[in-house]
Amino acid sequence: MPTRDESRSPEIRGWAPSMPRKGRTLLIDLVRPFLWVYVRLLHRLRFEHWQCVPREIGPEGLIVVANHTAALDPVLQQVRLGASIRWMMDRTQMSKLVWWFWRWARVIPVDFKPSDVSAFRDALAHLRGGGVIGVFPEGGIERPPREIRPFLDGVGALVRRSRAPVLVLWLHGEPSHQGILRSLVTPSRSVVTVVGVYRFDSNQCARGIRDITEHLRRELSRASGWPLNDTPLLHLAGMAARERST
Repeated sequence: MPTRDESRSPEIRGWAPSMPRKGRTLLIDLVRPFLWVYVRLLHRLRFEHWQCVPREIGPEGLIVVANHTAALDPVLQQVRLGASIRWMMDRTQMSKLVWWFWRWARVIPVDFKPSDVSAFRDALAHLRGGGVIGVFPEGGIERPPREIRPFLDGVGALVRRSRAPVLVLWLHGEPSHQGILRSLVTPSRSVVTVVGVYRFDSNQCARGIRDITEHLRRELSRASGWPLNDTPLLHLAGMAARERST
């Protein structure tokens, strides 16, 4: 079993504990105080078990894994991390009208095709530079909510190759509207719960990508109490069918 870092120190509320400066961007540092005010006032954001989050990131970097309930999710995770998260995102969800934003945020586009290895290579290189990669392993926003859909094997492959620790977060209480704007402006009582920090040694990584992926998924289900739904999200199921037909 992978080791899980835990702490019994009392929950600390307020500004983030310091994390390593590696991978930080000036613009994220500049907007973070405004994001903090926004999520605290409009979304009543609170954090649970944040004392489990490491204050230092090693040269292997850090992978942040979470369920995906709303468009607000990346903001909720970034606001309290000292390091800047570089997100992996479905290319079809990246509007060309705001290409400048995706470029500024250094988002890594993902095509979800076996032939596409560029996203994996970019993420691995960022981790090996001591950076932080953010992954929504279900491949999109979960619908219906309050279920854990299958995790894509890419997260297990990234853990296996990088040997980076994995910070698993459970996000809940966010507005579950389909539209991005409505999700951002609808008041809520959002919560970010730290499930744990998981480290996989060489022997555990040798067991296989699927073992790592399923372990992370089941840990998220255990902490949330949400059931496992083994049916992939609709757009991923359709993509898999097209791949089999070619």
